[in-house]
Amino acid sequence: MLMDYVAAEPWQASSLADAAALWRLGDRLRRLHALALPRFAPVDPLALLRENCAVLTACGDEDAAGWLREGAEAAARLDALPRRPPVLCHGDPDVGNFLGEGPVLIDFEYAQCADPTYDLALLLDYYPALAQRLPTLQKAMGLEDAHSRLRLPLQRALAGVVNAAWARAQRLLSRALD
Repeated sequence: MLMDYVAAEPWQASSLADAAALWRLGDRLRRLHALALPRFAPVDPLALLRENCAVLTACGDEDAAGWLREGAEAAARLDALPRRPPVLCHGDPDVGNFLGEGPVLIDFEYAQCADPTYDLALLLDYYPALAQRLPTLQKAMGLEDAHSRLRLPLQRALAGVVNAAWARAQRLLSRALD
């Protein structure tokens, strides 16, 4: 519906292969992270994971307990690292949420206050091939510092398990509604 009013095409996964486009995306996310933070509590990925795993457990999914354990371990390791103030994160950096050359970021349904490495972790979870371009993305996002390099693998582990549980819970809920 939005596209009826916007004269810009959504990105495709192939857009991420263009070095200049990838730099612009990283820079746009860096600028988002620099905005004044709304008065929201930081995201609790373990709460999200627990909610989705509760759905999975109710449906008899045996992976839920393992995902909870894996998520709790990654979250505990993240908590052990020095903290930095949370920033405004997009929360759903899917290429369909990037429009035009800029890109313009849309669909802030999953926006959240989190460490800026969270958006990068989500990008890498959605598009694993971006790992080959990680230094470019880190530099464009301003996340090439030692602190970010320590946090990113743990954010990736946590984002990966949260997204996997969410996707499976959504599939199960969809089947239950059919």
